[in-house]
Amino acid sequence: MVERNLIANYVHFHSSGAYGFGGKHLPRVLPHLLAFGPKSLIDYGAGRSPIAQRLGKKAGIDDVVSFDPAIPERSALPNRTFSVVVSFDVLEHIPEEEMHSVLSEMARLAPDALHVIDTRPAIATLSDGRNAHVSQHDEDWWLERLRQYWPSAQAFPMNNGRVGIKTWSASLPKWRHNLIVLREKVEMKLRKRFRMK
Repeated sequence: MVERNLIANYVHFHSSGAYGFGGKHLPRVLPHLLAFGPKSLIDYGAGRSPIAQRLGKKAGIDDVVSFDPAIPERSALPNRTFSVVVSFDVLEHIPEEEMHSVLSEMARLAPDALHVIDTRPAIATLSDGRNAHVSQHDEDWWLERLRQYWPSAQAFPMNNGRVGIKTWSASLPKWRHNLIVLREKVEMKLRKRFRMK
């Protein structure tokens, strides 16, 4: 059982309505999921983000679940397995003493995984004054740790101080990958612009 000693902090952060609602990683992760072709997906630590549902729609994945212990309507962990578990800006929030429990739980949920991990300090601080990113490590550290649960884990390019790690080698042709990333970035900018006006 995962202790989740910091969960009260995240319940408070999420109560603001703005925390954990990002979907900015969709353009960079969608091509990897399209190349893999999972039948089901669980977004672990989803916050209030709709990214899992958007990924499911764009990648043709009908069976999509969002889990987050700090969001009451998403706090029930499914008692089943999925093709892939994804996490976006989650693992850096897990204290090292809880990392084994969390990664074991994720590995029980799915034999394959895709993680995006922020390696920089967070803007937010916890109630005890610590930085909200309590586990700040580089790509090599994360690869070594994740390979204990998914031996085939390998890095893929991200930006803005983030590490991308997935467990499969399948990829789209480079031109198609780049085209999808560009299309999704443009779509996100347009959606943001029209939402603001």
